Amino acid sequence: MRYPLFLDLAGQPVTVIGAGTVARRKIKTLRQAGATITVISPAAGRLPADVRWIRRTYRPGDLAGARLVI
Repeated sequence: MRYPLFLDLAGQPVTVIGAGTVARRKIKTLRQAGATITVISPAAGRLPADVRWIRRTYRPGDLAGARLVI
C-alpha cells in the first residue's frame, strides 16, 4: 500500500537514515525538492557536496528538528 505525501520541502531539514540504494534514490528526489539533507550512516560512499553526512549509526535524538525522516 502506498501513502501519497505532498510537502513543500524547500529549505526544510530532512534526515535520511542509511545510505543504501533506496536512500540514494530518495536523496536525489529530496535534493530536487530543495530539502536540506542530513544522512546518518556509518558508510555512504560519495554523496553530493550539499548533503551533510554524519558517519555513524543512528542515536536517539538524531531526528530532532527534522521535518521528514526517511
